[in-house]
Amino acid sequence: MNNMIEFRNVSYGYEGVTLLKDVSFTIPEGSFTAIAGENGAGKSTICRLSAALFRPVKGEVISGGLCTSREKTARFAKFTGFLFQNPDRQICRSTVREEIAFGLECLDLGTEEREKAVDGILEEFGFEPDREIFSMGRGERQMLALASVLVRRPKLLIADEPTSGLDAGQYRTAAEKLREVHKNGATVLMVTHDMELAEELADEMLVAAAGEIKAHASVEEIFSNSAVMEGASICRPEMRELAQMLGGDFAGDASVDDIVNTIKASKRSGNR
Repeated sequence: MNNMIEFRNVSYGYEGVTLLKDVSFTIPEGSFTAIAGENGAGKSTICRLSAALFRPVKGEVISGGLCTSREKTARFAKFTGFLFQNPDRQICRSTVREEIAFGLECLDLGTEEREKAVDGILEEFGFEPDREIFSMGRGERQMLALASVLVRRPKLLIADEPTSGLDAGQYRTAAEKLREVHKNGATVLMVTHDMELAEELADEMLVAAAGEIKAHASVEEIFSNSAVMEGASICRPEMRELAQMLGGDFAGDASVDDIVNTIKASKRSGNR
């Protein structure tokens, strides 16, 4: 399997402040990787370096087979979609249709193909095309930002806290869209503090702390490693915490269904 992203002894900082220190890791093509860690750990910096929005001060970042320090940012924009935590940092048009269409301008599409793509994503998200963006709530703007990224069908999707500011319905829609784009072949790199979301969507996790990568493994391995979790101030998903508190046969359970099945198995065993 090829790598979509590779960090080779990467350091980054500015004005004497070091944000990343000698970081190395690889993200396989087609994977879904969650980045977790406390605030200031370097998670967003990793995302921006991966998208060639930042350039390392030391080492190399390879994204899509291209070195970010040697190529123009426009080359990465053709295959990378970046969703900022704050939608107002990327929304730059007045109406919903204009904003979604703007996301396609860096792609070599004909007018008919572009209009078809815009109409499709408008229908998919249920947006009113002529709605003024200033009248939309925070969650609606976040969903619009997500739509304007997904309309481009990126091969690499980088999402920095994609569910922040969303209500329950928007949260479920965003999670489903992220799952869908991954299922369709995109590599996804997602920063999140929501460990339930990470467990639901991700194949693997990067754990960052103090500008370093403390662990890189499957979600199951990370959640099973108490030292890593505590060292990076990460809490397990609630069902895993409950299972740990119950202990015994429940200790390895990860969901409500797992706990129910353990109870049923215990009852069956007791009835023998």
